[in-house]
Amino acid sequence: MLMDNSEIAVDIKNSKYFQDAYRWYKAKYLYPLLHRSVVFIILALLLLLIVLSIINVYSLLPVTQSLKYIISVDEKFNAAAKITPADQVLKNPLQSIVKILAESYVVKRESYNYNQLASQFQYIKNRSTRGIFRQFVNYMSLQNYQSPVLRYQKTAKRKIKILSSVFLNNDELAVYFHSCAIDDKGNMVEDMKWKANIIFETDQVNLNAASGSIFKFFVTDYKITLLQNNNEK
Repeated sequence: MLMDNSEIAVDIKNSKYFQDAYRWYKAKYLYPLLHRSVVFIILALLLLLIVLSIINVYSLLPVTQSLKYIISVDEKFNAAAKITPADQVLKNPLQSIVKILAESYVVKRESYNYNQLASQFQYIKNRSTRGIFRQFVNYMSLQNYQSPVLRYQKTAKRKIKILSSVFLNNDELAVYFHSCAIDDKGNMVEDMKWKANIIFETDQVNLNAASGSIFKFFVTDYKITLLQNNNEK
């Protein structure tokens, strides 16, 4: 209902008009703002409680600690190996030498010790073609969920025992080996048997070469196959 001028004048005179205006202002602007502020504060508190709950649950879980590592591989070493005297295999000095080198390569490549990663990378680089070394780098990368660095981290060491070796042809060897990983509490976390197929390139053996002569050995292809998983027994 509209008020006439006389009523307005009376309300102004007794301040009722200003009280009504103030109440209208609060209902129009202050109350909605206050309501939104209260809702915002409640939502913020709920979000904080959710975040704190997640952090608390996360701290209770046996979450695997992520690791970052950098391996620097020097360029100053050439891809060569010095050969020590070895027993001949079927009177074949080349096969005798290759057998020793290939088995050593498997042991070094498949072993794991966090404190020896730098020397491991250097060894594989010096005795592999560029493609095979890149394959090894990708295998060890933290982007690979099967990386030994992620599986064993700093708490476990993986040891390799050669079981036997068989020449498949003049430039390919099958190496059978056993892997065993033990954590810092003495628990065996891996017990498996494998076969590694290695294709390689070598120098010809010079029986008249001087002692300490350099013999080149490169791995050009490397594949492993799981033969037995004793962890599943």
